[in-house]
Formats: sequence, C-alpha cells, structure tokens
Amino acid sequence: RRSPQSWQASFVITAETYAITDADTYVTLGPIGHSLTLYATLEALHIGADIAGLVGISPRAQMRHIADFRPCVIYATPAQLGLLLQGAKGAKIDTISYVRHIFCGGGVLNDTLREQILTVFPQAQLHVFFGASETSFITMTDAQTPRGSVGRAYRGVQLRLDDSGEIWVKSPYLFTGYASGAVPDTRWDGAYLSIGEIGHLDPQGNLFVQGRKSRMVTVADHN
Repeated sequence: RRSPQSWQASFVITAETYAITDADTYVTLGPIGHSLTLYATLEALHIGADIAGLVGISPRAQMRHIADFRPCVIYATPAQLGLLLQGAKGAKIDTISYVRHIFCGGGVLNDTLREQILTVFPQAQLHVFFGASETSFITMTDAQTPRGSVGRAYRGVQLRLDDSGEIWVKSPYLFTGYASGAVPDTRWDGAYLSIGEIGHLDPQGNLFVQGRKSRMVTVADHN
C-alpha cells in the first residue's frame, strides 16, 4: 500500500529536476501491472504529459512508435532496453535525438548496454535508480557516479547502514504495509525501513549494493 502523497512527492521532484512538462511525452514498454510501468504512467498523468504504453508489440514496432511519438522520457528495465536496441536494428533506426531522459530500474545495467543505449539515444541522460515497490526511489545515478555504484541518496531519502551493512531507508516515499501477507526481510525500525539489502557507502555517499541479507552466510566468523 502506498499513499497518494508518497507518489506525488516524487512526481514533483522529477518535473522540477528534469524540466519535464505537460508538453512532453512518456514511453513505457512493460505491462501496467509492473510497478515501474505503473509509476511512470501515474507520473505522466500527474504532470499532464502524454504517454504511450508500448506493451504487447515487438521491439521493432516499439522503436517505430518511438520514432513517431517523439517522446522526451522513457521508463524501462535493462532487459526491456536491451530488446529495444535489437528492435532499433530491425527497424533500421540508428539514432533518436529527441529522447532527453531514460529512467532505468529493476535490474543491473551493464557497461556494454549503457554504451549502446547512449549511442542510439545520444541526447539522453541515463538515470539508473535503485529501489523497490516498498521504498520507491532509494538512490539515483548521475554522470559522476562511480562504476558499480547505484548512486547517491534520492532527494528526501536518508540512508543508514548498520554494522552488518544492512541498508535502512527513511523517506516520504515509503509504503505503509502489505495488503496481505508479509515478507521476512521487510522490517521497520522506527521511521526507517529495511528490505533486507546489504551494501556500503563510499566517502562521497555513493551506495554499493552487495546483495540480500537472506543470502548471506558466515565462514570463519566473516559474513
């Protein structure tokens, strides 16, 4: 469960930070039941932007529609972007210059795919974010983010790492609870929430995620 306010707060940040207005167009590539697509759709509607939901068609058709719709913003997972680049080859589209922002989450974006994305979308800023359905944005990368990092804390987010490296998050974007059931790794400590991720911060505040706490083992007293 998420409150409307927890979503709207980050919608405003996106519009202000990246100068996105009701004159722009969004593109999503996945089903509305996926949290990333749902978030992007509601953000576009809140801002007043147009949105093209390109789900259920081939990557080649997606690229052709992107060429027609001339979007400013694309929200996608790394896997979706990889397929989209294959579609660009099939559609014989070398570059698209009007996409200004690509927001990528839901998986690891490797360096090769990153370079290929920026070759096809040379004017785009690539924003890779780390988060979850329970937390929304935790961190966001920028041009100065070191390799292997998921970026620094998203605006309004406070990070706390305990002695085991478990990542605790305090922010206005957190969920209020599950509609049914529970997840053992999801725990509250006052206003801070953990989803069971382990990592470390460098001196500049860049977060490096190492994996899930539930997958940690102890060997010779070392985790």
